[in-house]
Order: sequence, then structure tokens, then C-alpha cells
Amino acid sequence: MWRVILSLLSLTSVVWAYPTGAPSSDSVCSSMYPNHGYASQTSTPPYELVVNKDTYTAGEEIEVVQTKAVFWVQTPKSAYVKDSTDIGVNSTGCGSTKGCFQVPTGCAPPSCEYFSSWQSSGENILFEISGTSNGYVAVGISGDTTMGSDDIYECVYDSYTGITTVYSSWSTGKSRPERDGTQGGISAVAGSYVNGAVSCKFTRAINDAAAGRKKRQTKVNNGRFYDLSSFYLLMSRGYTNRNILEYHATNHVVSSSTVNFRGKALVHGAGVAACFKCKSEAKNSVLGGLPGDDTCLQHVGKDNPTVQTVYCPPAAQCYTKITTGFGYASAIERGCWDDYDDKGAAVSCEAGEDSTCDGNTKTGTCFKCCNTTKCNRDFAQLDRVLNGVAGVYHLCVLTLLPVAVAMFV
Repeated sequence: MWRVILSLLSLTSVVWAYPTGAPSSDSVCSSMYPNHGYASQTSTPPYELVVNKDTYTAGEEIEVVQTKAVFWVQTPKSAYVKDSTDIGVNSTGCGSTKGCFQVPTGCAPPSCEYFSSWQSSGENILFEISGTSNGYVAVGISGDTTMGSDDIYECVYDSYTGITTVYSSWSTGKSRPERDGTQGGISAVAGSYVNGAVSCKFTRAINDAAAGRKKRQTKVNNGRFYDLSSFYLLMSRGYTNRNILEYHATNHVVSSSTVNFRGKALVHGAGVAACFKCKSEAKNSVLGGLPGDDTCLQHVGKDNPTVQTVYCPPAAQCYTKITTGFGYASAIERGCWDDYDDKGAAVSCEAGEDSTCDGNTKTGTCFKCCNTTKCNRDFAQLDRVLNGVAGVYHLCVLTLLPVAVAMFV
């Protein structure tokens, strides 16, 4: 008998409702604050509890629904998950069976910096979005080219759980989009994170009436329905903090024209500059100059695997910074002005530009801005920069050759 009792006691565990016990203050019941001394959580929860009415009487039943749109992909149970199952977001059929927005133009996921496609099917549209990001990529449906009063769909990857989630949200001004816990109008959600790209698929009703929901009438106060017939596409990407979007700063693009989501058009980015990105510094050379085949001197559109091209946001500019001395370049840096880390007091790229810059005769720093791909490319290819920098470098070496020979004779 004692053996049975001891066996049962060994299986018994103690459960505490809270480590410090119940709150002792009588004010807890009236204030509904537990007063345990711990800070409350203020971040947006990943779920929403919805009741069917705001008031009730004693004994009346209340319907409570918990909602959350999420797709669990087949991933290992690990604290940090780098990859997950590919859900098949691709550029196949762009322009023929579906419409696409690709940056850079003609790219294919997962290599696209931004990608969105749409395919009409009856009263629904299948959306695909993808982008190179370790946090999120989002697409906004807007009546203009700026953020504010936009329908937004966030594709968010959680590196801790390996789960990629789709959130439906609404933007007001420049503030963080407000998520809609009901996820009304979207279904068939899938998401993945593969090879450094976040991707999502979802189906959206062509108008919210078909989904039985008005477009956030209480928040927008217009009671209108979206028919998805003619809107701009806005896309952004960036980091997250506990699944909440961080400010995307300059990482965004806008379609150059409105989009008919029943069509199959190929849409391009508006004002997106393809900036040549590189940073070279002369090392281990006779004069410390850059050789003529340095990648920073290469053509932007040249097929060179060592050349990296970055796509700057709308109205952004490319910059080229050349440090010269004794008629040759000792360092070259190129990229997007928004990412330039030595702006100083310059409020714009033009403010930091040197009007006397030619990259050849000037000694010091030569800084040039461009707001088009052609300008950025041509500045790298100017004879006085390419031939001047490389040519003078080789000329200086040849000039010193007799001196070097005399030293060893």
C-alpha cells in the first residue's frame, strides 16, 4: 500500500498560478491591473480576439473568435531556421498568364530585390510577393505613389520559429501600418524563406464586398470598397523586431504606372536608379594607384560577375567618390546616396558634389552625383576618369621605370 502511495506522490507536481502568488491589493478588482511589479507587454500581439457584440446582459452567451492568418512550412524545429520549403514563387508566365512587377527588370525569384505577380481567377486574384530580405517584404496597393491610406500585405519571416506569415494591414500617413486581425478578404496563404528571399502567396477577393467586409470603414471613414482595377504598387523590405516591421527607410520602390489587376502587364519601377556599387583602394602598387581593370572602373551594364549593381529607391541618386593624388586615383567608392555613410552636413547628393571634379587633374576628393542609370554609367566611362586614372597610373609607372633600372645597375 505504501509503495502505491509513494508512487503516486512521485508523480505529483505543484502548479503555481503566479510565482509571487495572487495580488493582495483590493484595488486590483476595480483597476484590473495585477500589480505584480512586472512591465506589461506593449508590442502588437500575433493574434486578435473578436467578439460578436460590444455589450451583453447577464446570462447571455458571447461568441469569441481568435483569428490569425499563418502558414507553417515544413521546417526543422530549431531556434534559428535559415531555410524552409520553397512555395514556388517564380516569374514563369510573366506578361502572358500573369502580370508582374520586377526589380531589377526581368529578374526571377529568389534573385529579385522586389517581385510581385498577380493572376485573376473569377472573383479572386492570386498574389505572389518576394524579395531579398532577412525580415520582411511588403506590397502596398495605393491610389498614388506615396505611402498613406494604402492596403498593405506584409510577408514576414520569423528567424526564431522559421515561420513566414502574411499580415493584412492598413497605413495611415507615414506611421507603421496597422494590422487587421480579421484578415478579411485574403485566403490560401503560404509563405517561405529560402536562399535569403522571403516569399508569400495569398488569394485576395477582388472587392471587399465579395469577402463580406467593408474596407476598414471605422478607421478610414469613407466606407468605400476596393475593386483593384487601377492602383499603384508600392513595395518595401527591411528588418523586423518581434515580427513587427521596422521603418524601411530607403528600401522601397513604386510602380511607374497604375496596375490593372485583371491584366497581365509587365510593370516597371518608377525612377529606380541602377547604381554601380563598389569600393576599391589601391594596395601593393608602385604609386598606390588603381589598375585599369579595377571593377570600380567597369561599365555598369558590363557582364562582369564581380560588379554589383544596386537599385536605389525612387528619386534616389548614385554617387561616385574618387580620391586622387599626383594625377592618379588612389580610391574609388560608388553606390546609392541614401546609403553613403560620409554625408557630413550635406542634406542632398548635389550639396556634396564638387563642380571641379574630373577625376584626373584634381588632387583630393572628387564627388559626383547622378540620378539616372545613364549618368552613373557615363561618369564611370568618361575618358578623363577611366583613361585618365588608369592611363596616368600606367604612365607614372613607366616614367619611374628608368629610375628603378638605374638603381640596380
